[in-house]
Amino acid sequence: STAIVDHGLVPYRDFALDYPPGSLPVFIVPALFGGYADAFAWEMAACGVALVAVLAFVRREAAYYAALAPILVGSLILSRFDLWPTLLVAAALALLLAERHTLGWAFLGAAVAAKLWPFVIVPLAVVWSRRRGKPWSALVGLVVLVATFAPFAALGGDGLWRTIESQGSRPLQIESLG
Repeated sequence: STAIVDHGLVPYRDFALDYPPGSLPVFIVPALFGGYADAFAWEMAACGVALVAVLAFVRREAAYYAALAPILVGSLILSRFDLWPTLLVAAALALLLAERHTLGWAFLGAAVAAKLWPFVIVPLAVVWSRRRGKPWSALVGLVVLVATFAPFAALGGDGLWRTIESQGSRPLQIESLG
């Protein structure tokens, strides 16, 4: 993140990055403040609070579980960025359930762009939107995904592809468990 902010380097081209382009916002924002680790932890805590709020909209019991996750997982939850894609997925699902298909698909596209695992929800979301007469809203998610990846595919070439291969081939990480 300091490579981007302080030195203007391009991820995937000038240096390797383990995560897809949608992860960049949560890595760049803390670099704008002093004390990267603390700023990142506060950012993840904010994502956690937002996640609880989104889940409370869908189902109160789910919000209670998410609120307890930091106790179950421990401080690891604030040093990993998994709350970011989880928040995006929860928002996508909440919006789809609320019949806000276009916005829901935008969030789902952003979630897949942040970390590839949310792609497993896409087939179910397609069926959900199709049964509700909104099959074309899925294109919004595709547009968000392409818009996020395209600049780095153009600039980073093979570096971006290696990241996608790496993310797609490795098992679920312990920090994703929470």
